[in-house]
Amino acid sequence: MVILIDAGNSRLKWAVNGKSDMQVNYLPYAGTPLQTVQQLIEGQSANIDSICVVHVLGEEFEQGLVEFCNHRAISCRIFHSSAYCCGVSNAYQKPQKLGADRFVALIAAHRLFSGQDIIVVDCGTAVTIDALDKTGMHLGGLILPGLQLSSNALINNTHLQASFINKEPELFAKNTLDAVNSGSFYGLSGAIRHIYTLMNKKAFAHPAKMIICGGDSALVAENLMEDNGFSDKLEVIPELVIKGLNIINEKQPG
Repeated sequence: MVILIDAGNSRLKWAVNGKSDMQVNYLPYAGTPLQTVQQLIEGQSANIDSICVVHVLGEEFEQGLVEFCNHRAISCRIFHSSAYCCGVSNAYQKPQKLGADRFVALIAAHRLFSGQDIIVVDCGTAVTIDALDKTGMHLGGLILPGLQLSSNALINNTHLQASFINKEPELFAKNTLDAVNSGSFYGLSGAIRHIYTLMNKKAFAHPAKMIICGGDSALVAENLMEDNGFSDKLEVIPELVIKGLNIINEKQPG
């Protein structure tokens, strides 16, 4: 059995490889991210042959994970960005510098929507927006602060004794915390709309498919869906990165 692991900034996502209807599981970090992954592996160790991992957590996490797996004779494959993989060409001047999770999401989008121009919006701790043409050529992208980062940046630089609350935004907020949270939400939604429009204008002959993934995808997509201009172009796939790992492992196992 192969366990697919997406270790993000805020939580761990994992699934068993090989099923088209994979059940994606979510784990909050208990202790350090490495400890959480170790606990997952130990809980499944009787059945695990190998793990396939994408992460944004740095070299120390990666080295610790490899050592842990080696000690237990479990094959550990960690995906890194490259110039080309599974039909997708990386636009970065230094391909390895593109966040591996972004590249994996692009690979999944290209497979799932073959022959279409695509804009992938990953709404996590940070929000990334990447354009991919129908041939699999990555055109580049942008990085914005996510909802929590945006709200907390304002809260932490004022005298508010509060933190971001992920809930339905209020356009006419009646307290300061709600006003900050709603401002961050509508600001991000507006930025996504504007960037989507600009990318289409600059790169594509016809409006691209927008795919939204990540932890805040449902909340952001719900607002975008209220705009008739987006309702037929938008697809919400929260587990897009895990789907990409599944594609990569099937295409290049081991």
